[in-house]
Amino acid sequence: MESPDRRSHDGLSPLRSGRVRRSTRNGDQKQRKGIRALHLQLDVEASTAATLKWKTSAAAVDPGPRSKYLLNNALRLSEDRTNVTVDETGLYFVYAQIHFENARARNAFAVTVDGAFVMKCFQSLDYFNRSLTSTENSRFKPCYSASAVVLHQNQVVAVANLYAHRIYNDPAANFWGFVKLAD
Repeated sequence: MESPDRRSHDGLSPLRSGRVRRSTRNGDQKQRKGIRALHLQLDVEASTAATLKWKTSAAAVDPGPRSKYLLNNALRLSEDRTNVTVDETGLYFVYAQIHFENARARNAFAVTVDGAFVMKCFQSLDYFNRSLTSTENSRFKPCYSASAVVLHQNQVVAVANLYAHRIYNDPAANFWGFVKLAD
């Protein structure tokens, strides 16, 4: 048994390999699960303002040979690439950013779970000069929202452009994703 000064208050103890293991009540050691995360970027070639299609980020971890869009068996991008299905129930940090490109008075998107809004982001135009054309008035307006959300197995999560306004054609500026925080 390790001395109390080497064990942290949360029951974690270091292994010689540098990995972390958690002590259980009966003294057995159990390897912690890896991080479950999915980061998606807008597929600007396949999306329209009304229908947002997503692709896995080149910067994201390769999901491996089991499925092209399955990452760590927790989340799965649909075949039409418009939503994500939850394969593991848990508490997730969900984040999303849409970068609008227009001179509309109001822009908004929502993150939905089974069609119900769980997060919304509204962005208004700071200033609109009526003597200029809409192209001259064009503004790039990022809208970001994030929250911890309990998601259950088989729930469907999506991002919707609420006013179907034009989105800036840069995948790095338009993204959403998940990080599993707890079971």
